[in-house]
Amino acid sequence: MGVECTRAALARGDLHPIAAIVSDPAKDGRDLGELCGLGRSLGAPACTDADSVLARPDVDVVFLCGFVLNAGLVQMMERASAAGKDAIAYSGLVHPATALGSDGARALDQVARRNGTRMLGTGWLGYFTDALPIAIATLSVDWSEIRVNMVHAMDEWGVAALDAYRIGSPAADYEVETGRLSPLEAVGVIADGLAVEITDLEVEQRPIVADERIDGKRIVEAGQTRGVHKRFSATASGGRTITLDETVIYGLSGSEWHEEYVIEIVGISPGSGVRAEFTAGWTPDPYPSTAACGVNAVRGLRSLPPGLYTAAQVPSAVRRDDWPDASLRRHEMRTAGS
Repeated sequence: MGVECTRAALARGDLHPIAAIVSDPAKDGRDLGELCGLGRSLGAPACTDADSVLARPDVDVVFLCGFVLNAGLVQMMERASAAGKDAIAYSGLVHPATALGSDGARALDQVARRNGTRMLGTGWLGYFTDALPIAIATLSVDWSEIRVNMVHAMDEWGVAALDAYRIGSPAADYEVETGRLSPLEAVGVIADGLAVEITDLEVEQRPIVADERIDGKRIVEAGQTRGVHKRFSATASGGRTITLDETVIYGLSGSEWHEEYVIEIVGISPGSGVRAEFTAGWTPDPYPSTAACGVNAVRGLRSLPPGLYTAAQVPSAVRRDDWPDASLRRHEMRTAGS
């Protein structure tokens, strides 16, 4: 994730990677450009001493790229905040109240406010699955159902993510993941963003078992877990529902599933429903789009007062310093016609 975050920051042009915190002593002192395989130096040393990096006055934002449990992520967020740095996480806290409970989220928000910093959890899960449905729902004046349906391949996922989903383990060993980023958080973001109260919740999580051997960078034998199906259905006041249905598959090609990502807003008034289907952008490798969500959130996040935020609360566009002079002037426009 750190590699893609670095590439995304450089691609924007207005973010400048100047240091990296690493846990592997073999990486200590090496340049981030070298570690990311860029073929050039960035003048950004990697360091195992996190405190020395966080103490640098030229560091404004810290990207937390590790795949960790929520408890560890909170500690990292608090550490960055204590050093006066804004923090953006890729592996959790998409909806802090769901991840940590109301008291835990409130306490972390208070830390950010007290230190004058901002915190955000975002990524593929933390924008595509929640902030985007909220934006699409604004096209409907009323709705009865919001459905988000996703089917995507895991073949290019990292080792830590495959391990977290128990890919290649006996199906009998599958356990519902707790303490880590969950699609349930996306349901919480949608509910908050549309100001609805959840009154009931149904959760279904089950492993998808391979019926034959699957060859790839990880071998999955028949009878082992090759994917996971998760369904979260929340009922809101007034009977409205928010449903997120996610299927992740290792070895998707040639299987009975096909890749899809669909957001559907079921309207009540005539013409108020919306259906949007998206392709690519997060597959086969979700890391580049996840990294993009984080680096593209920097300007919007830093325009907000200190606090703990969700992706839906961060503006996608920020008023420019030269506004309104930055507008396209009519006399500068050129037209062509027959």
